[in-house]
Amino acid sequence: KKVLQASPENALTPAWGQEVTLKMQGVLEDRTVVEKDCKLVFIIGEGDVNQ
Repeated sequence: KKVLQASPENALTPAWGQEVTLKMQGVLEDRTVVEKDCKLVFIIGEGDVNQ
């Protein structure tokens, strides 16, 4: 896990049961992009595991 930019201290956080959408990009150590503009959608607290 690598945090590229931390959120501001007053940023809102999702609550239990809310749907969350993450936009992500998969990059290898040699900077090769393997996944671009992927969207990951899940609900907080449902216990889903994404690999």
